[in-house]
Amino acid sequence: ASTYPAVGSPTPGWYLIGSLFVAAGSGPFAMIVDANGTPIWYHRTTSAQGNPTIIEPLPDSTVGITTTSNPSIGTLYFLKTWTTQAISTVGIPLNNHELLLLPNGDFMLPSYPNLTGVNLTGLNTYGANSTILDCAVQEVDPQGNLVWNWRASDHTDPAKESVVPAGAGTDASPADVYHCNSIDVNAAGDVLISFRHMNAVLLVSKTTGNVVWKLGGTAYNKDGAQILTIQGDPEVAFYLQHDARFQPNGDISLFDDHSAATAVPGVARGVEYALDLGAGTAHVVWQYQGTANSAFLGSFRRYADGTNLIGWGDYTGPANLAFTEVDAAGHDLLDMLFVSPGNWSYRAEKVPIGT
Repeated sequence: ASTYPAVGSPTPGWYLIGSLFVAAGSGPFAMIVDANGTPIWYHRTTSAQGNPTIIEPLPDSTVGITTTSNPSIGTLYFLKTWTTQAISTVGIPLNNHELLLLPNGDFMLPSYPNLTGVNLTGLNTYGANSTILDCAVQEVDPQGNLVWNWRASDHTDPAKESVVPAGAGTDASPADVYHCNSIDVNAAGDVLISFRHMNAVLLVSKTTGNVVWKLGGTAYNKDGAQILTIQGDPEVAFYLQHDARFQPNGDISLFDDHSAATAVPGVARGVEYALDLGAGTAHVVWQYQGTANSAFLGSFRRYADGTNLIGWGDYTGPANLAFTEVDAAGHDLLDMLFVSPGNWSYRAEKVPIGT
């Protein structure tokens, strides 16, 4: 941990991180650490689970963890009773990228089910009979019952909306055209989904399932959603993003990996956009920039006390940086580093001491 007391100090709290990528000689751990980097709780995941991805703070001293096994294994760890409960999608394999608790006690969970016979003509060298990894989002209640189910393939055209797909488009190597990597829900129940391989964030109506608006990516949506134009962004737009979140004022925050830094110069950052739906535009109202891009992973959280936590993911900048905490004015208060290069965390979150 590197601190800067001449500038200020972080508010007291615990930080939740995990080693999604593990350096030689290290182990796969989900961790809660203090501002010195000292673990106050940790859990080593098993070889069957794979490495920890989401380490989510939940009410009543509970931690939710997803892992890199395929399908992912989702587990709720009840720290008061030292017991666990499995949590998963219904009928399709759980994906590790999100575990979101809703106010009603249900969970929003992602899945990447295979979908065959998809026409990807016009997208790179894919053909008319391709296999893709779809993006499914499910609401599941605590008893494991399916409440709501949504498929990106019903509401987007990957041939026109995917920007940086991966995979061969075959059954053995499906085309990863979406790579949905975060889910959030607003007070109205509408769903915000980040699609890394579309360079876009979509708002989905919980009632109709239709895409309401699209921020970033190509100027097209299969549902005919409102296309929001990013204006005045010092880095033009975001690229290969993570962790899109609603802010209390209606703004949208996200971690901009800016992974395509060669093609679109810029650096990784935590950024907040104000949306003007009447004008169909989005503007940067706050950002904290790194010094290099991030290849993948990463997160950005804004807190009511004015502090901001940027998880750098696979950061190409200095010193194996895991996360940085800054104040509202952008002053660096805390940098946390993994000792061994090659350990990378998917997401960093903070909770007040006493949570």
